[in-house]
Amino acid sequence: MINVENVTYMYPGQQREVLTAINLIIKSAEIVAVLGHNGSGKSTLAQLLNGLVVPLNGQVLVDDLNTRAESSIWQVRSKVGLILQNPDNQLVAHTVEDDVAFGPENLGVAAAEIKQRVSAALASVEMSDYLNWPPSRLSGGQKQRVAIAGILAMQPKYLVLDEATAMLDPKGRKELLNITLKLRSEGIGVVMITHHMSEAALADRVVVLYEGKIAAMGTPQEILSDVNQLRLYGLEAPPIQQVVFKLRQAGMDIPRTIMHASELVEALC
Repeated sequence: MINVENVTYMYPGQQREVLTAINLIIKSAEIVAVLGHNGSGKSTLAQLLNGLVVPLNGQVLVDDLNTRAESSIWQVRSKVGLILQNPDNQLVAHTVEDDVAFGPENLGVAAAEIKQRVSAALASVEMSDYLNWPPSRLSGGQKQRVAIAGILAMQPKYLVLDEATAMLDPKGRKELLNITLKLRSEGIGVVMITHHMSEAALADRVVVLYEGKIAAMGTPQEILSDVNQLRLYGLEAPPIQQVVFKLRQAGMDIPRTIMHASELVEALC
């Protein structure tokens, strides 16, 4: 597991802590969605999990490897893959094959094994047919899938998506979410930092950051159904939860934990 223990972080030259007393456990084979308005500390948390920055106080342990230890940092980054908003910032080679091979090559993996890893990673994200394509010819969603394949080729145990769907159209977003669910079924722990509340509904747990602190944590049913509380954190509940909230305010006896339109239809009928 990834264990975030009482972590505080402040960027050099600033007077205000970005994150304060964060405690969080992320396990294999689960999706944890992290919500919060701009400036709440979401991206900083992503970088702490990957060891790109280290805590001012507290510690982050990745399978008992401390991100503070310089001797462990490459192991940490091979275990925790980080995907950013803009896939163009993560694609470095002239072909899809070379790009996916870049990570394991830098880890010193043997050539024969790299070929196997590239093939398996591209198959996992359904991009095998694009092996020799230049990344510049791909759509945004396809580029993001190649970026994920490059991480998967390093055989991580955890994947952190830092608003990875933000620049995608609805089709690309849906494709990426399906891959996320598939990765969970394969035993990979996923941290999904997002502004899209409908994406959080797919998670096993939801964490809400507010002014650098964990303001709420629970199941999607618990967090997303609390419409008034979400508004206090600068967030809007998904449309279905807002409809349920208004119907309950009007006196209708339906469960507040309804998550999907089909559930609402069933409750109403």
